[in-house]
Amino acid sequence: MRRKVPTWTALVAEALRAQDDFMSRHMLQDATGGTVCQISAALFHLRAHRVIDVIVNPDGKAWWYPLPIEEDNRHCEHREIVAEIKKPNRKPRKSKFKAA
Repeated sequence: MRRKVPTWTALVAEALRAQDDFMSRHMLQDATGGTVCQISAALFHLRAHRVIDVIVNPDGKAWWYPLPIEEDNRHCEHREIVAEIKKPNRKPRKSKFKAA
């Protein structure tokens, strides 16, 4: 049976809703265990679809917070994906034609 794992967008949204307060990207990384790229991509996707919003302080620190569920404008939400199955490494095929 294929193993399913939660998506990063679902993990970030759940962390923000569970905290019910402002969280920085570093706090979200600690809460979810994701990398900078995974958390940043999830944050910007969720912000584009009005699930969360951000306040940026004058010092440049961003604080993320959840918006009411009614403002979510996503058409569908994927909460889980199938974990990748690693395929065995194959040797590249040799060409039948030799270069002149």
